[in-house]
Amino acid sequence: MAIDRRLWVDTFIDKQLPPLPCATCAKGTLRLVDLHTAEPGYSNTRDHEDWEPSWIMERFVAFARCDVRECGEVICLTGSTTTQEGHDEEGELHYYAQHQIAAVVPGPRIIQIPSETPDTVGKEIAKAFELFWLDPGGCANRLRVSVERLLDHFKVKKLDIQKGKKQRTYSLNDRIGMFKKEEDLLHALRVIGNLGSHGTATRRALLDAFDIYHDVLQALLSTRRVSIAALAKKVRKTKGRY
Repeated sequence: MAIDRRLWVDTFIDKQLPPLPCATCAKGTLRLVDLHTAEPGYSNTRDHEDWEPSWIMERFVAFARCDVRECGEVICLTGSTTTQEGHDEEGELHYYAQHQIAAVVPGPRIIQIPSETPDTVGKEIAKAFELFWLDPGGCANRLRVSVERLLDHFKVKKLDIQKGKKQRTYSLNDRIGMFKKEEDLLHALRVIGNLGSHGTATRRALLDAFDIYHDVLQALLSTRRVSIAALAKKVRKTKGRY
């Protein structure tokens, strides 16, 4: 299932937090339950002759709770709040609070991780979730590391050893080439992971990477996906005569 880009924004207005998926149970939706702002002293310049509400800059902290009663996970959001101006349906000027998200802990699940996913892979993806807002470059790097751990799971060589001596360490590019399965998709993840090292990863590119990764995990690890592929192969081989 493709990621709903409308959920993974970096700002929200007033108390209209998008219905993010729960970080723990992956079944529930996070609902905002509390939001507080505080204004630094240096922002309070209301005695200035040119002051206007758009000068206000605050910090915010908010809590959202999973709406599945048995789970009830609570996440914390932090960031900065500015006052923006707009017009209502009648054209009247009004002001609203715009919250710029800096961090969300624990990170909501951007994609579903198959239950068959090795812990070493899943832990890196979970770290990528948390870094999505805080550090896009770090998020990309975690995705890259998780691909390395995925190849470890499938026992793809990391070292070139000849006559008992290490000749070189295989690059991720080399390892994907040796693995061959889902090669184009894994190379796409490698490219976005490399952006993290250069500090040029965007949230848009990261969402594309998560979309790609979801298909990779389903194809390589999901028991249902593997069984369906085997069933399709059986149908083709027997021409359905069984």
